[in-house]
Amino acid sequence: MNSFLITCESNNKHGDYRQLVEKITSFGEHWYRFTDNVWIIKSNLSPSDILTILKPHSYQNDKILVVQMVRKADWIGLSVEEENWIVSNL
Repeated sequence: MNSFLITCESNNKHGDYRQLVEKITSFGEHWYRFTDNVWIIKSNLSPSDILTILKPHSYQNDKILVVQMVRKADWIGLSVEEENWIVSNL
């Protein structure tokens, strides 16, 4: 499985993107929400396939970025739980 970084910004005037969040977390047990708008998931799909799945659950003018990650990362300010998740899932 590959790791993907997904970022979302809702331009819906109500800022409600629960359906999008539900779809992101439906990719299985291999996901982690790092901030309100950033997830890392594991999937065998391509970035285009993931975006195609997410798009129907977004609003017009929402921003979604799906990036396939490589096995190199660095960070600051993450909790031990977050660090462990990254190390185990990249």
